Amino acid sequence: MDQQDAGEEGSAAESGRVLVREFLITPLCRAGLRRGRGQSQKALDDSLAHMAGCLDHMTPDNLRTLADVVIDHATAPGPLQGVWPSEILLLAWARALQPRPIGERPIVTSWLKSVEGPRAVAGGYLIELRRFLLRHGRPPLAMDMRQIHEAAAEANREAALIRGRIARDCATDHDRDWLEARVRDEQTALAAVEAGIAHRLVGAL
Repeated sequence: MDQQDAGEEGSAAESGRVLVREFLITPLCRAGLRRGRGQSQKALDDSLAHMAGCLDHMTPDNLRTLADVVIDHATAPGPLQGVWPSEILLLAWARALQPRPIGERPIVTSWLKSVEGPRAVAGGYLIELRRFLLRHGRPPLAMDMRQIHEAAAEANREAALIRGRIARDCATDHDRDWLEARVRDEQTALAAVEAGIAHRLVGAL
């Protein structure tokens, strides 16, 4: 990917995130949705930032519709009343409205297929690297890498705590949703890394 293509892709991704904030996140914040039980404000902020990157392909009309879906569930009696839905649930609703086109955001798979993918696996920051690429649509700078490492260290600690709570049968629904989202992201990222390794092995023959 040349510099011009990367710049255009990054600009398009940022424009998409602006639309997500304008037509989905901001209206829902104004509606008064609150954090789920056991969820910190930082965890919610991180989740919303991640979703902005995952949904940056959606049109304003579909984002408005998605906001209406969330409000309908948040105003009905039940476990979602008044709270933000889990990231997994919200992304599932979004996919039903407008799935991401196949082949979009090639920087994510191309970066993970490069030698940077195995480095991220060894360093324990593969998930955070993938999420950064989804969110920003550009290669990480040195400062970005420091933040990715810090976020990964914190997330890995949280994952260990949640696995402990699951083992003791005292995990919350949010705990399980959060961990499932990480497992899903890790599996997707590992598939790209393994494809890159296989490609380099074939080229070396």
